[in-house]
Amino acid sequence: MPELKLHIIYLRSGWMLVSKKKYPTWRQIQEEFPDFMNSFGPWPLPKVLKFLEDEYPTKYTANDAERIKGFLETKWETLALFN
Repeated sequence: MPELKLHIIYLRSGWMLVSKKKYPTWRQIQEEFPDFMNSFGPWPLPKVLKFLEDEYPTKYTANDAERIKGFLETKWETLALFN
């Protein structure tokens, strides 16, 4: 089974999302989220977790990592991580 890849999506409203939806281009993310600002990915889970740990050392917690891992087991395509 291929490794699941994730996108980190930044919105102008301040929200950061993690999505497991397959987007061929960032333009398709922009079409889905009207307040799209930027995105990274698709990345494997370890790279997403490392990026969040490095870039948000005071905001990102172990609880966030567990939420992302649990999210992968759900039917949902997108997780609101933090604002």
